[in-house]
Amino acid sequence: MPVKEEGNFWPGDIILRALLNSSQIGLWTLDLTSDTLSVSEAFKRNFGRNPDESFTYLDLQDCIHPDDMVMWKETVTRAISADGDLQVEYRINCPDGKLRWIEIRGKSHYGADHQPASISGVSLDITDRKEDERIRLDNEERRRVATETGEVGLWDLDLAKSELTLDDRMKMLNGVFEGRALDMKGAFNAIHRDDRARVEAELAGLAEGREEFLTLQYRVIGIEDGIERHVLVNGRAMRDNGHVARRLIGAARDVSHRVAAEKQGVLLNQEMSHRLKNTLAVVSSIITQTLRAATDIDAARTTLLSRIQTLAGAHEILLSGHTDTASLKAIIRSVSSPHDNNGQIDVEGQDVLLGPKTSLTLALIIHELSTNAAKYGALSVSSGQVKVLASIDHTQGLPKLVLVWSESGGPPVTVPTRKGFGTRLISMGISGGEGSQTSVDFAAEGVIYRFTALLKSAMSE
Repeated sequence: MPVKEEGNFWPGDIILRALLNSSQIGLWTLDLTSDTLSVSEAFKRNFGRNPDESFTYLDLQDCIHPDDMVMWKETVTRAISADGDLQVEYRINCPDGKLRWIEIRGKSHYGADHQPASISGVSLDITDRKEDERIRLDNEERRRVATETGEVGLWDLDLAKSELTLDDRMKMLNGVFEGRALDMKGAFNAIHRDDRARVEAELAGLAEGREEFLTLQYRVIGIEDGIERHVLVNGRAMRDNGHVARRLIGAARDVSHRVAAEKQGVLLNQEMSHRLKNTLAVVSSIITQTLRAATDIDAARTTLLSRIQTLAGAHEILLSGHTDTASLKAIIRSVSSPHDNNGQIDVEGQDVLLGPKTSLTLALIIHELSTNAAKYGALSVSSGQVKVLASIDHTQGLPKLVLVWSESGGPPVTVPTRKGFGTRLISMGISGGEGSQTSVDFAAEGVIYRFTALLKSAMSE
């Protein structure tokens, strides 16, 4: 396919031609009647050719990337048949094996018969621009993934225009639904009223140069969802040559879960301190009462260790759950199990989650009852049985927890002549609150203890 010589084709000023040839802008004309392509030296350089090489329309089509050929043909057809303008970007394979991006612009020209006669225009190697775009898009994608993965929102405050730009994540932190707009006034109104003055002062310090970086935590009330969030903001000022702040930019993330965890930690520490004081008081009382009633040191040591181990077991049950409650049945089974030979203890009825104080009291009571039964009662012989029945009484007033310990099959019951610490502990009942009652029936066939407490108190105390 013939190539028309530049000297015979390009009219005009010699200086202009020289400037074009020395630049990256190539000139081209395609004669549609003969498919003759005329090109400048810069055009050939754009396509990786030497200025003295021949370059035909067939050569041009051969070097176009296969995936872009259909786009090129459609663009030429549209320029000829429609608006007459041509603009396209496509990839080419150069003789050295490298891939380049070329931008082609042109306009079709019509002959005397009003039919398209030629297309002429310019070419430009845009490989560097495409690479810059690729790098920018890659960086934006990495930033998007990073912000989404880290749940970070981005913000940009133009001080000159008083315009605030927020990304979607930042809008979400302000309780704005997806796709909605949020301006600077709305964003500042979302700040909790008790935190606004502090936020404005910190931003002013950054803008006025008193601070170079910003780290600020404050609360926002969601504009559309009404949810209170704790937001941690980091930022810095972008200044001009005169060190005047023009923009404040930064990032923010939701730290509500962290704040809640910190508050929960404080509450847990307070609760642990309170529980430790109560436990030490109970231990002190156990030691005092045990030693007071003991006849010798060995007996006192054995009794004391047993009672403290029972207390520790009850604490373990409390701490094994996710709340400050423990299962009534779990406590009874755990404390009485050392004395339960061959299933002599039967725990039945309704299970209830007890509060921490009631749990410890119940554990000590069950320990005393089990120990007494193993020494003198039903658990002292293989034929004896203990039945523990828990129920809720709704018959009168507020619901009551009723716990009955009944023994059978053991030795004849004798009424104790003295009251030791264990007896006094049992008589106090499982809850020291209003409605707590304890009764005992020393029936000949087996002792029966009945404990009653307000259900609400037993579950909360």
